[in-house]
Amino acid sequence: MVGGGGVRLAPESVVRQHEFFLALDARQDQRNLKAEAIVSIASAIELDWLEAMFPQEIRREREAVYDESRDRVVGRGRTFYRDLLVREDKDASVDAQTASRVLIEWAHPRVAELLRDDQGAQPWRARVSLLARAMPDAGLPGDVDSLARQALESAATDKRSLAGLRSALLPGMLDLLPYLLQRLIDTEAPQTIAVPTGNRIKLDYAPQSDESRITPPVLAVRLQELFGWTETPRIAGGRVPVRLHLLGPNFRPVQITDDLRSFWSTTYFQVRKDLRVRYPKHSWPEDPLNAKPEAKGSRRRQQ
Repeated sequence: MVGGGGVRLAPESVVRQHEFFLALDARQDQRNLKAEAIVSIASAIELDWLEAMFPQEIRREREAVYDESRDRVVGRGRTFYRDLLVREDKDASVDAQTASRVLIEWAHPRVAELLRDDQGAQPWRARVSLLARAMPDAGLPGDVDSLARQALESAATDKRSLAGLRSALLPGMLDLLPYLLQRLIDTEAPQTIAVPTGNRIKLDYAPQSDESRITPPVLAVRLQELFGWTETPRIAGGRVPVRLHLLGPNFRPVQITDDLRSFWSTTYFQVRKDLRVRYPKHSWPEDPLNAKPEAKGSRRRQQ
């Protein structure tokens, strides 16, 4: 009802199907004022009558919101008679400028979440964060989330959905960085590293969650591909050694190390002893530093 509260049509009421009606005889139970009033006499009316006869009592509101369930900005229009909501449009049209503004307002406090869920942006964010710690004098942004917030306005231009915003967010962040910094990220925190077989293996960068130390990226690679490689690869101008997950033929780590030379001189011989019988099609040379790296298993040579 206007003014609040609810009503229920009595069984004897002739009015049954109309959405709006005047309650001519609404009786409230004085013992329970929160209960609905019972209306035994009502008169059906049309909404247009209210708009024509009482235009001063009609109030219209219009807003644009981001609808997560549909992943797009939608317009919502509402019409009130006094304080009673009488009409609502949940899918009104929204102009491009308004849609961009709404997306920015919705996304601004959720930037970290958007980057974390974006398969393209999250690794880049982790790479920049690592370099900012390892090379503090390079001028890289220490707060990547802040950089993303700066990029929101350009990324949201002509966008109506979060999917569209996400696709433009990383390019927008790159545009805010000078070219030399973009090159620094690519060279000192590369996405892949070439191993002795010639294959390029992806580096897995983790978020820098521990303030007291740098979390190095992980290179998971089959042991046979590293024959002849004596030194652990390093990034960030040589300041951060890569953490190697040396994989056996079953692609499970047989050793985790950031000191490859030490592995070859000590642990490798125990690994060789344990696995050469189980995996005879793979090479297990006595001198791995002078052996030919192999990308795939091959029949063991006589040694």
